[in-house]
Amino acid sequence: GSLSTNMNGNGSNMNAANANGGHTEAQGRPQDPPGHNHHSGSGIGRGKNPHRRMTREHAHHHPSSSAHANANTSNDSANTNNDPSMALVPGLIRDLETAPTASGDVPALALRALFSLSEHGGNGGGGNGANSSGGKSNPDSSEGNRTALVRADSGRLVPTLLSYLRRCDRGSSEQYLTLLVLNNISIPATNKRLIALDCGGAHLLSRLLCIDPGCHLIAIVLVNLSFADAELRRELVAPSSTVQLVDALAYATLMATLTPEEYGARPALIDPSDHTIKYMGRTGAEEINLSPRKLLAAALAEDRKYRGSLGSSSLGMTASTPFDASNLMHAETARWCLCALKNLTRPVTARDPLAAHALMETSIVPLILNFVTVGDGNADDDVIGNGDTSVVDGPSGDADGGVGPACGSPCAWDDGTEDDLRAQSRNCPSTWDANSLQDAALFTVLNLSALPAARPYLREFDAVRPLGTIVQAAGRRLGRLGPGLDTDRQRQLAFQCLKARMAIAFLLASEGHFGQNRASSETTAYYSRTDRSLMLTNDSEADLLVELLANALQQRPKEGPGGYSAATFSAKNVLCAVRCLLTSAENQDILASSVGVRLNALLLVALAQHAILGGSSTTATTIDPEAAEHASFSLYLLSNFGFKYPFLPVAHLSLGNQAEKVFTSYLHCDDVTPAGRHAASQLLLRLRHLIFEGEIKDSMLSNGIIVKASDFELPLEIKRDLESIFVEKRTPGAAPRDDIFDRPILRSRAPKKGTEKAPWDNSSSISPFPNALLAVQQMSFGSTKVRHLGAIDDILIANNIAKSASGEKAETYNYWWRWEDDADANLANTVEYLKPSGAASSKGGIVSSFLSRASGGEDGAPISIFGLTCCAADTVQ
Repeated sequence: GSLSTNMNGNGSNMNAANANGGHTEAQGRPQDPPGHNHHSGSGIGRGKNPHRRMTREHAHHHPSSSAHANANTSNDSANTNNDPSMALVPGLIRDLETAPTASGDVPALALRALFSLSEHGGNGGGGNGANSSGGKSNPDSSEGNRTALVRADSGRLVPTLLSYLRRCDRGSSEQYLTLLVLNNISIPATNKRLIALDCGGAHLLSRLLCIDPGCHLIAIVLVNLSFADAELRRELVAPSSTVQLVDALAYATLMATLTPEEYGARPALIDPSDHTIKYMGRTGAEEINLSPRKLLAAALAEDRKYRGSLGSSSLGMTASTPFDASNLMHAETARWCLCALKNLTRPVTARDPLAAHALMETSIVPLILNFVTVGDGNADDDVIGNGDTSVVDGPSGDADGGVGPACGSPCAWDDGTEDDLRAQSRNCPSTWDANSLQDAALFTVLNLSALPAARPYLREFDAVRPLGTIVQAAGRRLGRLGPGLDTDRQRQLAFQCLKARMAIAFLLASEGHFGQNRASSETTAYYSRTDRSLMLTNDSEADLLVELLANALQQRPKEGPGGYSAATFSAKNVLCAVRCLLTSAENQDILASSVGVRLNALLLVALAQHAILGGSSTTATTIDPEAAEHASFSLYLLSNFGFKYPFLPVAHLSLGNQAEKVFTSYLHCDDVTPAGRHAASQLLLRLRHLIFEGEIKDSMLSNGIIVKASDFELPLEIKRDLESIFVEKRTPGAAPRDDIFDRPILRSRAPKKGTEKAPWDNSSSISPFPNALLAVQQMSFGSTKVRHLGAIDDILIANNIAKSASGEKAETYNYWWRWEDDADANLANTVEYLKPSGAASSKGGIVSSFLSRASGGEDGAPISIFGLTCCAADTVQ
């Protein structure tokens, strides 16, 4: 029978049954019927109507919101008795090999049979075929067939399909069917390496994509192949690889996102008359002599000629110009190319950023940043009304969002309503559904920002600016809604905002802060000229962050709007994001007050995973030493609030104090880092004074987030090991004074001997702090100003600082101290002058000043603190 397209769109989330909400493995479905060639390549066949703009009618044939389309042969699916058998596969392969031309009835029938086998179970082929309820496929049987097909007849199918694909005319039904079969058999994890590398599929498909950027089904197959294990992804992007996959994806993205006018003004970069594609018979010796890297360089040169460099053109990053996805040459291709780049850039380790380096070398990162630039104004406020889902639910009120656009915004169906036009013109994050062009672009930026090697590059292009447009647009709307997220669009908006916030935190707070490695002068300069208030989170994001960490630790997906797969986020990167966010004193306050107990409990679970089980578990993700440090230091920072408010549930006092055993075990790990050791030591010193209270119960929050009490408990395997751990009694740390938590304090260098100048007369020597406990950080771990000859107790140091400010002693640690509310008028004016202008609040300004001064080396020679031990009552200067 003839091939028909039976579309199965899922709206904003990708095939929830397969947990494709936030990762990208495209279970590819045709967006065009066979023979329908709406696209054109780069310089090939441009006369074939390359400039079609998607309308509501056209979108019906392009169900881009779902990558899993139910394309099947109508006659074969109507009667399961007619389904082909796996026993026919050798003959079907021979039909393709021996076909004198790519077109014809014999190869067409063979392709349809192979597609049916890859889509359904087949008749006697290891599955039950289409069931009786309307021809729906059995996922288990189709999965088994897909694996068996690749290995049938001594593994001849994939090489035969790739060879046959070279012979197909562009836009033909034969090309379309061949790509559908390749797409289906590329889904099982066990097939990916064989197709991508062993048979050269990634090499060929990357060339074909460059030749025909309008064929988005090629990009979909590459998406499936790139959603692979870390080792395969690494090999696909290795500098020594001849695949040049990242270059091909970058080139196709660049060409696909041109407007028709821009495309028409460019010369053809590929001329079919130069014999770039060489066909050399039916022996499999075909060759495509084309370098995606050179082709990309030529395309970039043309772009600079017509519009200047990417960084300064309309393709580049401009905060005032939102990305407009309504007039792209090949929106579907751009969408899936970015999904593949998202897969490839997903961090494996911080020391192996091959894909990130490859992407940076393509020079299209500014273009990707432009995709996530949101317009100014209050467009989001206008179209994200309480309960208003008219745009999100798709045209004509389709509750399933059946035929959503490639960009994830309302532009594709273009029904002309005022809300649609506003949403389109502002590039609203609320419309960036899972695996939309902007969603994939933002994930790619987030992946890059998680890698230390890529952060200087992103700072060079001021990536915080376009990311800031996302959090500002979300803040305008979500800030008025409060913690509740009532509609799908609001949930989508909050999730995109969280992703942007995490990326900003990586770029602004991953180095140079308390407990972190020293920042370079370039990074410090970037910090000083960038608005740190963009890091400030809110209650809605706090709940999403805790949910994200819980899911990452459990390797669990989230379905629905704002969803993601189990593989999208690593626990290590989420823990790093939490620690970066906590460099802000305001974020500490927000997270501690809104989700403190839940977040602390998850951080303890992560730390116990490493300390008790050695980082591995049969049921949870791996926590390496660096991730354990993030968990330990985050707990340490949040424990500053645990003296007056609950720190952990009371259950963690069981088994002889679970928390104490975890911290002690972590200190005895061979791979504990210096920062992690300091944090755990401080937690043990103050443990007796922290509040363990209440319990976490199963519940649903007002924003729709489900809280599972079991997520916040230590796993049974850890509890069993804790029972056998004995901790020796230790002397507790100093009890905190009440005035070290909330009372702003001033510090001044002690005047040099022989000078008549009073310590508070020199404004350059004065530093303000939100409280004495934060003032301790410059004299605590990693300080270059203080030499500690004994154990450090932050609470004891803070107590001594408070005593000095209260007049009990004139000088403490070679500094003079004074409470800010005791300052005279002249000194108060000086303090206000020292606080940065434009800060979100006095607390944020003080912290910014503190951080800049900490890295600037304002003081002279280091001072020493003698005799400082965990049980000392005071210190000697």
